[in-house]
Order: sequence, then C-alpha cells, then structure tokens
Amino acid sequence: MQKRSAYAFLTDRLRLLLLFTAVALAWSPANEARALPPLGLTQVESASQSFTFGVGLSIIDGEAYISTSSGVWTVDGTGSTDFTTLVHSELGVTTGGLSRVSQVVQSLDGNLYAAGVFPDPTFGSSAALFDINAPNSQVVTWRSVEYIVGVDHNRRAIGGIGDVFAAEYLPNGMFNELGVPDGCLPGDCESSQRVTATSESGSAIGSVRIPNSLGTGVGLWNPDGSASILSLFGSPSGLIADRLDVQGLNAAVLVDGFEYHFNLGLNEVLLQRDSNGELLPENGRILVSQSDFTVLGTANSQGYYGYYPSIVPNDPNAAVSLEELFPELKSINYSQVTDVYAVENRIYMTLGGPDGLYLFGAIAPSQVPEPSCLTLGLLSCFALSYGSCIRCQS
Repeated sequence: MQKRSAYAFLTDRLRLLLLFTAVALAWSPANEARALPPLGLTQVESASQSFTFGVGLSIIDGEAYISTSSGVWTVDGTGSTDFTTLVHSELGVTTGGLSRVSQVVQSLDGNLYAAGVFPDPTFGSSAALFDINAPNSQVVTWRSVEYIVGVDHNRRAIGGIGDVFAAEYLPNGMFNELGVPDGCLPGDCESSQRVTATSESGSAIGSVRIPNSLGTGVGLWNPDGSASILSLFGSPSGLIADRLDVQGLNAAVLVDGFEYHFNLGLNEVLLQRDSNGELLPENGRILVSQSDFTVLGTANSQGYYGYYPSIVPNDPNAAVSLEELFPELKSINYSQVTDVYAVENRIYMTLGGPDGLYLFGAIAPSQVPEPSCLTLGLLSCFALSYGSCIRCQS
C-alpha cells in the first residue's frame, strides 16, 4: 500500500505539473495576443471620405495609429478608438488634400511624432512637427513646404515643393536638399525630383532626373540623403518599408502597365497575373509591408491582390485576390486599401470607402500558426489520461 500511495502521490504531482505547463504555454508570449490591435475588422470611422494612398498606418507598443487628412486615429488592443487633431498655434488644423498628416513614428527619444501640412496665408503652405502626446503645440515649423511624405526615427521630415525640389526638414527648423544621382551636373537634376514615400529609418523613394537625359526614373534616397537609381524609366507607384528581419528595405519600384516591379530585401519581384492567369489591374499601386507580404492593385472593379513568395506554388509571377486570402473583407464596401503594416506574425491593413474607414488584422498568410490553446489543452488531457491509465495498471 505504501508503494502504491507513493506512486499515486508522484502521479498526481506529475498531472499538476503537466496542467501547469499547458496553461503556461497557452499564455506564453509566443501564443499571447501581446495586446496588439484586434484581428478581423474594426470600424474606425463611419463617414465616407476620400482616403489617400500612403497616409500611414503604424503599429507601436500594441496600438494602431492611422493618419488621415485631418488627424490621427488610435486603435488599442480592445478595439477602442480615439481621434487626435493636430492644431498649429498659428495655422490651425490640416484641411485635406496635400494638407494632411504623415505616418506616426516612434523617435529614438521614445516619443511619437507626426508631421502635418497646413495652409499658410503668407507662404502658401507650411509644415510642422508634432509630438502626438502634445498635439496642440508644434515642435517646429518649416515654412513654404508643399508636402511631407513622412518622418523618420531622427524626427527628420521628408518632403518638398512640387517637382521643384525634394528636401529633408530638420528638427532645428533648417532644411537640406536631397542628393541627386551620380553623373548629374551641378544644378542639372535638382529641379526634377519629388519624394513619394519614406521609411521609418529615413530611406525614401521618388522621381529623379536621369543623368545626361531629359527623362526621369525611379530613385532611392539613403538616410544620409544620397541618391541612386532604381529604374531608368517610369514613376514610383507605392511605398517603402524597413524589413522586420533587418535584411534591407522593401520598396515599390514601378508599375508598367500590367507589370508590378518591387523589391523585397535583396530580391527583385515581377508580378503580371493572378492565380487564375488573368492580368493584374493596369497601373495600380504597390503597398509593401515590413515583411514579404505585399498588397497591390487599384481602386476599380478588379480590386486588390496579396502576394508573398510561393503564394501560388507553380507560378512565381502571380498574386491572389485579397478577398480570397481574407474572406472577411467581402462583408464591407471599400474602394481603397490605403496602407499595410506587418508586426510579429500579423498583417494589418487600412481600408476606406463608402462604409467608412476600417482597420483589418489577420495572421500573416505566409506564417505557420503557433500551437493553439485548444491543441495544448488536448495534449494536456491526453497526458493526464495516460497518467491515470498507468496508475490503474499498477
């Protein structure tokens, strides 16, 4: 009896240990939601608006920040929303069009910043940098600025004036023109440059003058302002992002008719058709994320498509309908996918249209899911049952 009681004692302790381990694994950081914004659809704004490509989505410290033409929406881990208006002490608020708010970025000082462009009765338009936690007091104002495409980790805003010149705007109120490609004569190329998107590290893409030519192509600016050429023709057609795996940049290069050219790190990608062999939408946009997942397409009846390497196993030049990847999107009436952001093993997108503005979250389709709580629970039950059987046989 003593031997059996001792065995029973050990088996009971083993059962408790297995149960504790299952619970601990189920709630471990690998399986926990990490307080990220919800999966599925979250309606952020019900009013129908015209949303602009590239007005940014950021996921920072578990919250989504969605920049619009008039301010910044925040979506927390419970799906609750809040709106922040940036108010310039002299120029008032942004009014839409080119007067918009840039993507929110976390600076190296730990604070969150965004830039806004405001109508300016003296200079036409001017830009200002804001700390999101102090939206009623600008940090710095830059006069005579027509557009800002983003702010980097060093609180350096990237923008310019039309196609006249592209510049970096510094926290001390000064600015520097961005560099020109090698081979340009002094004063020959500066007036034909325009930035269209920037990453959080400060890299940017846009239109540049091709040296010894009257034509323009697609250029890349490094964080130090130096420029290189990505394509000798065409114009940039999308976004740029720093990769989560620190393997360089993802960058939209150009859309040439039905052909979508973009870079994922060191890999060049060319897409021409969907998984059914049909041509992709003509002259669409490329929304790269921080991972290999990319959204492309246009706001017409053909809609949007998703891509990651091997998404169509037998056709490396194909993409899959976004609504085939994420059937939940069929439940809303949207006309644009405005941005995409990758964090951990999730993909988030912003969608705008007649039904308003939505945030959509999903497990990245290229990811193999972690073991679920249900799986771990079943394994725990199996282990407990197995322990009981051993005890019965003893």
